[in-house]
Amino acid sequence: MAATWTLQVLLLSCLTILITPIHAFLNATENAKALVIANDRLYASVNKSTGIMDTLTLDGQNLLGTKEYNEVTPGGNAAGQNGIGPYLDCYCVPSGSYTPGKYATFKLYNGSDSTGVKYGGVVMSEVYPLTGQVLEQYWFLRETETGLHTFSRLAYHNETKPFLRLVDVRDLYVFS
Repeated sequence: MAATWTLQVLLLSCLTILITPIHAFLNATENAKALVIANDRLYASVNKSTGIMDTLTLDGQNLLGTKEYNEVTPGGNAAGQNGIGPYLDCYCVPSGSYTPGKYATFKLYNGSDSTGVKYGGVVMSEVYPLTGQVLEQYWFLRETETGLHTFSRLAYHNETKPFLRLVDVRDLYVFS
């Protein structure tokens, strides 16, 4: 009898856990300096002046370390920087290495996927003036996940000035 009662209590406890709603949230916000996507556990901020993620925390723990950062110059790269990322860097322009973001436009996304899970996202897009190349970086976060989804896109459509130097396209984290 005691074993049956113990089993019933255990099953009821498991059922309670299964039907208890999870109070997750997702915020996708923007201000003059940054675009932020965050859920209960992960917080990510993209700096509008550089196009580089400069804050990334999980459960309050700084994942990037101490920031040692100087502003990225147009046509330059983020070499020597610490405590930033992920960000897009490429060896794909006439001058060689380039980190887009200085002249970028940004778009903030939020919505729900086909299963009803909320998501937020940031897209940075920049057209390289000399060639018309489009360099884009995407960051997405789902409400219930601690993984940050990132990917990059490089597009080039210019028949009057044919140029394609695509040696390297990278998504980088630079921890300190």
